[in-house]
Amino acid sequence: MTSNATYRPPPYSDAWREYRMLVRSKWRAVLLFFLGTLPSGLLLQLVARGVFGRDWSEAHRDILILLAGAPWLAYAGYWLSRVGVWRCPRCEKPFFVGRWYADHFSRHCVNCGLQKWSES
Repeated sequence: MTSNATYRPPPYSDAWREYRMLVRSKWRAVLLFFLGTLPSGLLLQLVARGVFGRDWSEAHRDILILLAGAPWLAYAGYWLSRVGVWRCPRCEKPFFVGRWYADHFSRHCVNCGLQKWSES
């Protein structure tokens, strides 16, 4: 039995696929922040110890770890904000941000009420 109709995915499936990719990227970024800050900080401290001496690197350890963690924090913050302002496939407004509040754990759009993972 053949059909002339072509398969079309549900209307919101592409949007939910994009959302899933954003959430995975967010968690990857958060994991990299925690796993990357300490090794980067220790490496930066070793470099500073070799360049400026032991006393200087010990006195400025907190600043070195802060400098090492800043790029990782910026990377994680970027992905967290991308998920936070992701647009609803139905109303095209931010899914988690309403007019006066934000609910980043909501299971439905705070603007139009579309259930998360709904196909139509």
